[in-house]
Amino acid sequence: VMGYAPQVKKEVRPDDEVFSVVEEVPEFPGGREALSKYLMQNLRYPAAAQRANVTGNVFVQFVVSKEGDIRDVNIIKGIGFGCDEEAT
Repeated sequence: VMGYAPQVKKEVRPDDEVFSVVEEVPEFPGGREALSKYLMQNLRYPAAAQRANVTGNVFVQFVVSKEGDIRDVNIIKGIGFGCDEEAT
């Protein structure tokens, strides 16, 4: 049948389950102060955004794995001028 797309059922194992609310919130190693220091040392405001005098917030959605890795990063709302790419 033309236009037919077979349904693929993804097996979800308990280890793969993604939670929206958790009992213990993940924390950056060293806490908020260490996170702020890390961001200040590693994020660079894009030159295009500086030239255009662009300011604002980039909203990012991501999953923190059991091991603490960040995966499935998505921009929910961006501001452009290279800021969205820098956030990911």
